[in-house]
Amino acid sequence: MRFVIENHRYLMTMIPAFSLFFFAGCGPNYDKDQILDPLKLAQKFDANASDQDPAEFAEIQLHLSPQSIQKEEEATGAPIYISFQVYILVPKTGKETLEEKISNQRNDLIENVDDIIFKSNMTILSDPDLDRLKSTLVEALRQELGEEIRDVVFAQFSIR
Repeated sequence: MRFVIENHRYLMTMIPAFSLFFFAGCGPNYDKDQILDPLKLAQKFDANASDQDPAEFAEIQLHLSPQSIQKEEEATGAPIYISFQVYILVPKTGKETLEEKISNQRNDLIENVDDIIFKSNMTILSDPDLDRLKSTLVEALRQELGEEIRDVVFAQFSIR
């Protein structure tokens, strides 16, 4: 019995060592000069990329005044007050059409945003960057308004 256990341990230690040796060197071959040379990296940079330029985007105010939501904390049942104001970031070229869509659907959009924030748990709401909350809101707003929605911005966001 001892021989079987020792052989099993030997085999289990040799498999990772063999696979490390066997698969060493696999993967893509990169030109190390290209990675380390700053001039070659600078040549690949596109300074005219308008999809990254903040000056190419405009903010549309969704909430005309700061919103306030009250919900209960899951663990203690204590009331939590969430205050926020949401802006939608869109390309400047489509701002007028989206403003028209938003004004026609403003109440439904506000209700959807409030519902998403109300249903979010405290780990999502207490994230300093609000990344998960923003991505959920962007996805919901894209379904309502179209793919032109770039991001969601909170002018103010507080939990007390």
